[in-house]
Amino acid sequence: MSEQADDKVEDGATDDAPDAPAQPSVGSQLKSARLAKSATLEQAADATRIRRALLDSLEQDDHSALPGGIYSIGFVRSYAKFLDLDPQALEDQWREEAKGLTQQPHYSFPTPTLERRLPGAASIMIGLAVLLIPVAIIMWQGANIDDLATDIPELPDQLQSLIDQTLTEETTGNPDAALNTVIAATGQPDGSAGAIAANASEQAAEQQAAVSLAEALETFGTTADQSDISLTATGDVWVQIRDQSSGDIAFTRVLKSGDRYFVPRSDGLILTVGDAGALTYTSGETTRALGRPGQVIRDIPLNAEGLATASR
Repeated sequence: MSEQADDKVEDGATDDAPDAPAQPSVGSQLKSARLAKSATLEQAADATRIRRALLDSLEQDDHSALPGGIYSIGFVRSYAKFLDLDPQALEDQWREEAKGLTQQPHYSFPTPTLERRLPGAASIMIGLAVLLIPVAIIMWQGANIDDLATDIPELPDQLQSLIDQTLTEETTGNPDAALNTVIAATGQPDGSAGAIAANASEQAAEQQAAVSLAEALETFGTTADQSDISLTATGDVWVQIRDQSSGDIAFTRVLKSGDRYFVPRSDGLILTVGDAGALTYTSGETTRALGRPGQVIRDIPLNAEGLATASR
């Protein structure tokens, strides 16, 4: 009897034992370590080269304000190293906290239809008519080209001699005299060269303003000095970048015209784009459109070789 009573007492003591305190979140640990180090967010941003807003989101455990996949994990590891914390332990805890918080969006894009019905007789006749009418017009114009040529009057002797004189002065190494002859013949004032220069200056200023406007638009991804490839939107275009090994979505967004994405130096990233004609890529000295307008391209390896193959 006493042994049974002792067992009950021991069982009761076990049941009433307090639970172990919950482990602080990753954000709480990062913030506590930064405060213990007497560092501000600005100082941490300068040291880690991570924007202050992203560091603040990490400390607040605000997953919705952070890019997904390898980007957030990279930020956690970099911040942990700066604060002398264990990067691997915080990465594992971050992955656990992120489970169930994000849902991958599902997008449906039109795909080309492989099977097509044979056109009917009426469609064939209309198509032939559309093709034959321009051919008939071209043949008719070609048949009458000689008659049109005979109606062109000859140049007056004065203009013909002026042209011959201009060509002679150019071949004898006196281009200034030839230029003066042409200006005198056409009646252009001496200020026309200045007007041309002014127009060129205005065009250069407009181009510079356009470049400045493009630079003022949003940039995404990593920084320019940490990227070898960039993607630039020439119109509104939806893009999605995934980690091929894990399937995590690293970036998904509708880019506006002029927006730019700097691709990080990371293997295994693949790109899906809703309109390849509205997206250009720059790799080294090469800048070209990714594809045709309206073309949907899926799972492009996000490296120089993959982009070059897709744009052919």
